[in-house]
Order: sequence, then C-alpha cells, then structure tokens
Amino acid sequence: MTHKAPCSDMQLSRGRLFLLAGIAIVYASYLAWYHCPYAGGSDSSGYLNSARLLLAGHFSTPLVLPSDLPLEVLSGQYFFPLGFVPDPAGQNLLPTYPVGLPLLFATAGYFVGLGPGTTVVALAAALGFVLLIYLTAREFGVRPAWAGALAGCGALSPLSLLYALQPMSDLVAATCILLVVFCALRSARHWGWAVLAGLALALAVLVRPTNLLVAAAALVALPPRPRTWLAFVAGGVPGAAFLAFYNHSLYGRIVTTGYGDMSSLFAWKNVWPTLGHYTIWIPVVAGPLVLAALALPWLRLPTRRKAVLLLWGGVFVLFYSSYECSQETWWYLRFILPALPAAGIAAALALQEVRYPAFFLASRLLPDDVKPDQITSHRYLRIPLTLVLCLATAGWMFWWNRYFHVRSVELDERAYRLAGEWAAEHVPPHSPVVAYQASGAILYYANRTSLNFNLLTPEDSARFRAWLDREHRPLYAVLFPFEETLVRELLPGRWEVVTRIRQATVWRRLEPNENPAPTLAPSRRL
Repeated sequence: MTHKAPCSDMQLSRGRLFLLAGIAIVYASYLAWYHCPYAGGSDSSGYLNSARLLLAGHFSTPLVLPSDLPLEVLSGQYFFPLGFVPDPAGQNLLPTYPVGLPLLFATAGYFVGLGPGTTVVALAAALGFVLLIYLTAREFGVRPAWAGALAGCGALSPLSLLYALQPMSDLVAATCILLVVFCALRSARHWGWAVLAGLALALAVLVRPTNLLVAAAALVALPPRPRTWLAFVAGGVPGAAFLAFYNHSLYGRIVTTGYGDMSSLFAWKNVWPTLGHYTIWIPVVAGPLVLAALALPWLRLPTRRKAVLLLWGGVFVLFYSSYECSQETWWYLRFILPALPAAGIAAALALQEVRYPAFFLASRLLPDDVKPDQITSHRYLRIPLTLVLCLATAGWMFWWNRYFHVRSVELDERAYRLAGEWAAEHVPPHSPVVAYQASGAILYYANRTSLNFNLLTPEDSARFRAWLDREHRPLYAVLFPFEETLVRELLPGRWEVVTRIRQATVWRRLEPNENPAPTLAPSRRL
C-alpha cells in the first residue's frame, strides 16, 4: 500500500483564508495581551539573564559580592542566583540553561528590545506550533477538517497556552520537534527539505539537549537515499559546532550541560507512577479524544509512518517517565509536550475512519418514513456528530483553562519584576540581599547577586550575622510565603516588613539597638 501525499485539497478559498487570518490575529492578540515578558523564577530568569549576556557579547558574567564582605565570612559559593552555577574558581556565574532559547530571545531583542523580543518569540512559537500541527497531520494523511480540529486543540490546550504565555522553552521545543518531523517527511519530494530538517534538529537540541531523541523518528521519516541523509547531517553541523564551542567555552567539555550530573533524578522506580500520572492528565490537556491514538497499530497506514509516530511520541514519554519530577503536577507534562502532537495525529487518523451519523433539526414534525433528503434543504438543519465532538472538545479546553487560571500567569509572574525593580530602587548598594526564588529576577532587574540562604549552616549564619552587626549593615530579604519560616530560622533576629509586592514580601533585619519603623511602607499590589 502506497501513501499518497495530500496536495490538491490543501488549497483554500479566499473567504476561508480571510477567516483563518482573522482567527490567527485574534489568537495572537490574546497571547500578546496576556504574555508575561518577565524574568521570574528559575527558568524564565535564567533564560533572560543568559539572553542579556549574549546581547552584550558574553557567555558568562563576573560574580559580584556585597561590598567589603570578607571571603572568610562568606565565600562566593553562597551568592549565585537561580539559573546560574559558579565556575570552579568561584569568580564567574555560568548559565545553567541551554543556549537555544536565549539565542532566540537575543536575536529578537536586538531589533525590538529584550522584553518585547520574548513576546515575539512566544507568538512565533505558538503560531508555528498550531500551523505545523495542521501541516504535519496532513502529511500523515489526516483529512483537512480533522487536521484543522487537531490544530485547534493544540492552540487551546492549557498546556501549550501556559507555556506560550511565559518566557520558557517548552513550547519552543515542541515547535522545533514538529518542524523536524514535517521537514523530514517532506524530504521525499526534495533533498532541500532534509537540510531544513537538520537545521531544525540542531535548533531543537540547542533549545533542549534531550530533543535529540527525535532523531530516531527523523531518520525513519527520511527516504533511504544517501544524498538526503548527507543533506540532513549537513543541516545539523553548524548548530552542533556552535553547541560544542559554547559548552567548551563555559564548562570545559564539548558534551555537557550546565545542569551538571542529573542521573540521580532518573530511576526505574519512577516509571509506573509517572505513566499513571500521564494516564490521568494527558486526556485533560490534549482532550479525551486523544485516547483514540491507542488504535494506531491497527490503522491502515504505511509501516514507516506508524514507526515515525511511535518513535516520535514514544521516546519522549518513556524517557521522561523515569524522571523524578514528571509525576509531581499536571504542568510537568511540559516535558512530553513535543510528543502530544504525535498522539493527536494518531488519534485523528483513527477517528476519521469512523462513519459518524448526523443529527437533523426540522422546522416541523416529519412522518417516521420521511428521510431528510426527501424535503427541501432549507427546512432542516444537518448537524454532523463530528462537529459536536469538535465543539465539545473546544468546550473541554476552555473549561480547563479557566480551572487552571492559565491567563492569570502574567499577574502571578509580575511580582518578580516589581520585586526586582524595588530592590534596584530602594536597597542600598552596600546592603546584602537574601533571596532564592526571586534571586534571578533581582539579578536581572537590580543587577546584584543574592545570598542563597538554603546553603547556610549555623556556623555560617553566626559568622555572617556577627559581621552585619559589627559593620552596621542592614540586611534585606525578598521572600515568598513558603520561604519566610526557613529564613527566620537560619538568620534569626528582629525582622520588620518593609513592603509587600503582590505575593512577595520585602523584609529588613534590624540592628541590635535599632527600633522598628513606626509605620510600614505602603503595599504595592499592582
């Protein structure tokens, strides 16, 4: 059985093109309105701080300690923010996260500024994700209506929306994976598509090293011709060379990452609990109809196409099922977001083979023996069951998006920007700042490092507090609620609330003979 590539039915009328363009504009406007281009927690601040370094022509940044703090009191290992690790000499901060997304941010930021640049990258990734779902589904033989419905699910999924609204790598990684598979499938037409597939794979690996897992599916999708395979390799060489140069420059090794040794987080004992977690949450974020993907082995589909889908989706699901964090909460399905389009395409291929009935709403009661085609068309309304299923799936997505408060992510992340800007404006240059969750934001917005209180021992704390009292140095802390108790235990003393910035609180440790302020500074709950 040969597979016919869809081509003739991909052309759309002018009216439908205008309709799709209008929908895309509305969708992009929604994403731009609710997008949060902030250096927030570990991931977003790590990517944005790294992008700012790239714009300045640097890979790393010097470690700057509070002024006059002797190394015998606290060394530099206590003052590195989230998203960075110290170099072996303890003199520089090295980015933890892969360089791919910062490169994209820096490229867009060069033209429009780093903040707006993150929004540009997010819009490109989200729109590309939706378009590539449609085009890749068509390459597998999904009919236009089902491919369009599948693309709509990708656009409305709470998982893809959540990561379209933040400067994080998950949706960008999924879009790159889709581009690899699409170009590999198209390479049967011309070897130039294989070059693009190699370029896309290189970008995918730069964004997230584990995206190399899709290479197996790409190799199966490529036609077995030496010229095509050489073109695929040639497309990936520039990205691989840059990654080797970047890793060697920062970490001293070509094959490594800033994460360090993470092998302890992967174990066979995590597989079954994580697969159970996937069973519950994949139908939530991808829609219940995704369960039809289980029929893939029995579909009338060329064996190579089945193998591509199984390898594409299976390798990510199996690899991350052994990862300790994957089973913690629903949004940790972000690691297998690149695999979900494969499951959706398999489900669409299965669902389109079913012959669905249609419901008819007539303008008057009809005798039992009268069929709809025996009366004029304007006297009844035909409602296909497929339309009902698609509308029900859209309603499912809307409900879960409201349940997860996806569009409120900007309000939640805004606290990081406000806290960082407050520290830049109000914390004296000679005063140390205690922070962990907000440490990356403080580096980005205030250009200062923070004391990582998690590393303090009782001896370290006593030595540091004695120095503060001796030098009459105020100590500030930018904390989220879950951090406050631990900080007060590790750094005991009299603390006063300076201000509250949404869910974060700024504290100040009083000197031994200092009285607290008579009134608190007004809260900023913007």
